[in-house]
Amino acid sequence: MKKFIIVIMLMITCPLSGTLRAEVEEISEQAGFGPAIEVPETDIYLETLAQDGLEVTGEIFFVNTGDQPLQIKNVSCPCACFAGYFGDQLVLPGESGVLEVRLTRSKIPSGDATRIVIIESNDPINDRVQVDFHFTIERSPIEEELYKVNQEVTILRNELQVVHRDLEKALQALEGNIRPPQPPRPEPDLTVYDIPIGSSPVLGPEDAPVTIVEFVDLECPFCSREYPKIKHIMGLYEDRIKLVFKHFPLEFHQKAGPAHAAVQLALDQRGQEAFWQMHDMIMAQPTKLDIQDLRGYASDLDLILGVFDEVMADEGKMNELLNADKAEAARCKVNGTPTVLINGLKLQSRGVSDYQKRIDEILAQADALAADSHNH
Repeated sequence: MKKFIIVIMLMITCPLSGTLRAEVEEISEQAGFGPAIEVPETDIYLETLAQDGLEVTGEIFFVNTGDQPLQIKNVSCPCACFAGYFGDQLVLPGESGVLEVRLTRSKIPSGDATRIVIIESNDPINDRVQVDFHFTIERSPIEEELYKVNQEVTILRNELQVVHRDLEKALQALEGNIRPPQPPRPEPDLTVYDIPIGSSPVLGPEDAPVTIVEFVDLECPFCSREYPKIKHIMGLYEDRIKLVFKHFPLEFHQKAGPAHAAVQLALDQRGQEAFWQMHDMIMAQPTKLDIQDLRGYASDLDLILGVFDEVMADEGKMNELLNADKAEAARCKVNGTPTVLINGLKLQSRGVSDYQKRIDEILAQADALAADSHNH
């Protein structure tokens, strides 16, 4: 049985106990002004970590008790073992979120350990929250010896880097500190693109003065996070924004092409409402993109399954459904997803305030033109 528990990542999670769940609900009921982060448990105790696994993973549960969206700006750990994090970046008022923190086990000494994790957010009062992870690392004698060897190698590598920097400084002094010019950073694309809506799916009133065009990859995790943010922003401006969906499945996402073909078939066979229904089904479970998952969505929406199966079996037919949007993406110099354009101008940063700044500028211009027209 032992061979079945040797895994690439040791997932140590902290499910919500009854007491913790009650604390989360109590925190959620408290009113606030602006975004406000509350972490019910700032001391998290993980079990003893034996020899299996390469990473230590822990979850931090938090609640936005304020009355504005809470943005997680950064999660850090002052330790070389910190391997990164992922989780909820934008949490609406009254809702909860989860952050998963990963630590490299091979960089942590044996025995009892505590690692400090700092959460930075846009909470104006409590913008830095400290969470302490407590756990114990166990190693076999052989593994302990390997750990010590790795530590020695790391020390030698650092010393070599210092020597390399010293040599580089000496060479610069000998050469008169002359270096070839560095290539300039690429300038932001400030082109205002005239993007035809055509038969693309649209969410919101057709005559809205603000048009958000989003080039999307349905397998891209950043796209699945961007959609609720855009829906939230549309709610803030009521009937003054419409969202236009454009297909842009990336080549290295193998499941993206079939997913995009499936939502396009929903649009072609059942119209806009069916498209957004299937779109929302995928966004709700973005990791379930196998053909059978998509076929289940198609069946729920009463699509013609014979046509669905025929398209899914033919990559050429899938591409035919998406080629127009891909060509438009190339014309607009779209290189990644999500790419968001507001009234034709690419949004360089996609924070809520960045959306609002651009939208407010457009609406101010539209209102000024309307007032001027009324006066004349």
